[in-house]
Amino acid sequence: MFFWVKTVALYIATATFGLLLSLVASFCIVRGFAATDDDSPALGMLWVFLFVGVSSLLLPVCLGLTAELVQDKVLACRFNRLKGLLRVLLALPIGVGPVYAWWVLLMRREDARPAHWLAKVVLLGCVSAAFAYLALRVRRQLAKPSTVVSRS
Repeated sequence: MFFWVKTVALYIATATFGLLLSLVASFCIVRGFAATDDDSPALGMLWVFLFVGVSSLLLPVCLGLTAELVQDKVLACRFNRLKGLLRVLLALPIGVGPVYAWWVLLMRREDARPAHWLAKVVLLGCVSAAFAYLALRVRRQLAKPSTVVSRS
C-alpha cells in the first residue's frame, strides 16, 4: 500500500514540476520575442497559447519518464532508453483531452461552440485516461516459483 502512495505522490510532484517548467519555458520564450517596453495583450495571448502547447507536451514526457524510472526500480534493473521513449510516446496523447476542453470551454464563446462539444470532450477525456493508464502503469515483479529439487 505504501508503494502506491509513494508512486502517486511522485507522479503528482512530477506533474507539478512539469507545469512549473512549462510556465518558465513559455515565459522565457515570450520574453525573447518581446521588446523590453512591450506590454501588449498579444504577448499575453501568445504566452497562454505557448503555455498550453508546451505543457501538453512536457507534462506527458515527464510523467512517462518517471513511470519508466519507477518500473525499473521495481524490477531492479537499469533504465532502458528505448522503453522510456516508448512510455513517452504512449503518454503524449494524455494532453489531448485537457487541451481540447481548454480550447472549447475557455477560448470559445458559449454560442460559438459546436453542437457536439460535450460528447467530444468526454470522448477525448476517455482517450487521455486510457493512454494515461497504458503509459503510467507499473507492474510489480512476479514471484518466481520456487524450484525445489528433492533427492531420493
